[in-house]
Amino acid sequence: MANLYAEYLPNIKTLAVTTVLQTPRDGTTALWLSNDRKKVILEHADETHRITLPAKVTGQGTQHLQLPNTGELQCVNRISAAPIFDDDEPSALWSASSLNAATNLHCKRCDALLSSNKISVWKDLPSEAWAEMMDLWHCHKPEEPEHNHDDAPAKKGYAAGNKLVAQAGVGLVDVMSFLLSDDDCTVEFRSSENGDNVHEVYCITCDTALGHRDPQTEGIRLQKPYLALSQGGSRTTRSYDPAHWFSCYLNQAIETQGVRKFVFSTLPYEIWVFSTNLAYASLEYPEPKQAMKVLFRTRQGDQDVETLRAANLLIETLTLSPMLEKLLYQVLQRENFKLPDSLKKFMGWEVAVLPVLYKADVKALESAT
Repeated sequence: MANLYAEYLPNIKTLAVTTVLQTPRDGTTALWLSNDRKKVILEHADETHRITLPAKVTGQGTQHLQLPNTGELQCVNRISAAPIFDDDEPSALWSASSLNAATNLHCKRCDALLSSNKISVWKDLPSEAWAEMMDLWHCHKPEEPEHNHDDAPAKKGYAAGNKLVAQAGVGLVDVMSFLLSDDDCTVEFRSSENGDNVHEVYCITCDTALGHRDPQTEGIRLQKPYLALSQGGSRTTRSYDPAHWFSCYLNQAIETQGVRKFVFSTLPYEIWVFSTNLAYASLEYPEPKQAMKVLFRTRQGDQDVETLRAANLLIETLTLSPMLEKLLYQVLQRENFKLPDSLKKFMGWEVAVLPVLYKADVKALESAT
């Protein structure tokens, strides 16, 4: 099957349309922009393929594009274009403000109910560096006279010295997980294979791994990529592809940590968020989508995490659990496989395009369920 992939590069205001043929072009092969310049159409081997362009191309009337040379199967057309998406913030998926007492958690794989009418309040957890930033602020407030700051953490309810503990009836939410008390969800516990006193959490019905018991908070962390939600007594559940969760996570990591290169704590790889405002369309997703481009590779020179970070201060360690680190790497490999061969690698890195959801996208998905 032939392939069409269109990617808009906003920094250089260029639309790159990649065409891949399964067999060499013949007299019936044609590639052109539609009369309204909103679609690109390919005819080849008695098949017709079309996608909607992820950018605005000026002009009117049909415009024929370059095809692969004789004997070749792939080519790229570059066209000046303008963006079609507004500058908006990515949606925070399943934040506390979007949940209520009628929200129920399910296993994504089998729809088994994990919590029902037990969570009355949902609260967003602060960002990962919240404790350090609050201590820094209280120790260096310019309007206060100098004083002894040694007891500052003990006097602040949200200081680093305080312990966060899961509470019955309260669901705590961060970008990738829910933190619940033991009494508020129905799951099965098992000791991890590493024997490190960590208990993993499984669905009782289908035996899918859902998260782990967090000894620091004395609660259960359920990982969002493995969950679905329903409202009230509705049997309809909604969930998202893992790629949506990881693009959401990486966007927040960039915002809070101020870097775009990351390493895993348990896997020998590094990733680089090359672009956060990409727009693309393909035969798999023929309507334009917003995305981020992520590059990934094996860590260079067999360096451990601390050595790599010491050599480059613009690298941070991801704070994902081991099961989510593995899932992220699997998603990157999956999305890399979907790209045309010429776009799978860049300067020694492998390339993945992760779709990013915005508020309009979330509303469309929710209305469809």
